[in-house]
Amino acid sequence: MLATSLLQDAAPVDAMSITGYLTMVTAIGAITMALIQTVKDMTPARRFFQRAAFRRWLAEGAHDAGRASPRGELGGTGAAPAPPDPSLAERRIISLATDGDDRALYDLPIEQMCGQVNAALQVVLDYPARDADVVRIVASESSPGDLAQLLAGPGDGTPAQAAQRSAFVDARTRITHQFQRAVDGFQIRTSFRWKWWLQLLSLALSGALTAFAMALSLPTGRHTLGTAGAIGLGALLSGFLAPVARDLTAAIQRLRR
Repeated sequence: MLATSLLQDAAPVDAMSITGYLTMVTAIGAITMALIQTVKDMTPARRFFQRAAFRRWLAEGAHDAGRASPRGELGGTGAAPAPPDPSLAERRIISLATDGDDRALYDLPIEQMCGQVNAALQVVLDYPARDADVVRIVASESSPGDLAQLLAGPGDGTPAQAAQRSAFVDARTRITHQFQRAVDGFQIRTSFRWKWWLQLLSLALSGALTAFAMALSLPTGRHTLGTAGAIGLGALLSGFLAPVARDLTAAIQRLRR
């Protein structure tokens, strides 16, 4: 009813039919999907977005680690430990994840990117003292005692160090889980924000294409307030159809594989 009213207001004499309008909206949704997919596949937009998100995540972890570490807890000298360096942590993770190739890491879909990051962090956990900045940033929500125990190492292997080895194993297990949950949180947040920006881009493109199509289909001088309403409605419909079409296309591609 709303679409019919808007179209009648837009062109009372030679109004576009509902069938034609819906066909136009569907076509615009498909074109919008194709344009967005082209932007994703042929431009470095995702790389830039995921690089900025990863650096922001590391910077937040470094800030939390510096704020949460009590004086002397990690260093054992009574002095406050130096805050971890997020840029150093980023370079180290990229080195372990993709042999230092940042494009190879950031160009991946977010699920595969986080899989590579998890693989790199498993190596870090094998030798935590060598990558203390990475440990402190990614496990910034862990207890300072667990971090101190992990970075201190399992001891020298003598019977007198049995209690320290047990404490080290327990701390390592807890921090391993914290690593996994931290990366999961990064993946969920980044995926949501990426889809949100794509949705905004979809609505903007659909609005522009709908306005262009309406300008071509309606005679000069017949553009009224109803035309603007029809354009807005078409943009919303096309903008929401585009992600659905994109998801269906991705599902069909996965089934073919």
